[in-house]
Amino acid sequence: MFGEGGNRRNYLLLILGLICFFSAAILLHSFKGRFGEDTAGKKTVDMMPVMEDTIDVSTSATSSSQAVSVVPVQPETVKEEWVVYITGSVKKPGVYRIPTGSRIYNALEAAGGFAAEADQEAVNLAAMLQDGAHIKFPAKKETVPLQQVPAGPAQPTSSVGSIGPKASAGLININTAMREDLEKLPGVGPKTAQLIIDHREKNGAYKRAEDLLLIKGIGPAKYDAVKNLVTVAQ
Repeated sequence: MFGEGGNRRNYLLLILGLICFFSAAILLHSFKGRFGEDTAGKKTVDMMPVMEDTIDVSTSATSSSQAVSVVPVQPETVKEEWVVYITGSVKKPGVYRIPTGSRIYNALEAAGGFAAEADQEAVNLAAMLQDGAHIKFPAKKETVPLQQVPAGPAQPTSSVGSIGPKASAGLININTAMREDLEKLPGVGPKTAQLIIDHREKNGAYKRAEDLLLIKGIGPAKYDAVKNLVTVAQ
C-alpha cells in the first residue's frame, strides 16, 4: 500500500513540474517577442530623422542650383552719341563724336578750343546741337554768309556766327519793316509781326535785337532763329 502511494505522488509531482516548465517557456517566449518589437520600433524611429535630413539637403541643393541658373544677364548699356563736323577758327578742325544733347561749347572743347584768330564773341556757345551738324567758327573780321534757318531744331548743316557790318544788306530792320516783311522771319506769323509793330509804335524804336524778347510769343528759341536776320540800324 505504501509503495503505490509513493509512486502516485511522484507521478503528480512530475506532471506539476512539466506544467510549470511549459508555463515558464510560454511566458519567456511572450516576453521575448514584445521586447523584440519594442527594439525594432526604436531603431526605426531613430533612423527616420537621418533619412529626412538627407532628403532635405538634396532638395535644398537642387533648389539653389535652379535659382542660380535662372538669373538673367543684364545687357550692356549702349551710349548714344552725335557726330558733328567742326571747321573754322578752332585748334583741331575735324569730325567728332559728342554725347547726345550737347551744345556748341561741347563741340568747341572737342576741337581743342578757339584758335588765335577766332572771333569768340560771334558764337553762341549755349546753342543746342544735333546729330550730323556742321559748325563753323568764324575768324575776326570774317563775313559770315547770311542763312535763313527755319524755326525749330537746327539743320544738319549750319554755320555759327554773327553778321558783320558789311553783311547788313538783306537784313530786316525791325524799326522800319512792315508786317509783310516781318512775316518772312522764321517762326513769325501775322499775329507776332503785328505785336512787333505795336511795341515799336508804343515804346519807340528798338535799340537792339534782344528787345524782341519783350514781345509776347517770342522766346529764346524763336529769338535764336531770327537774331542774325534782323537789324535795328537807324
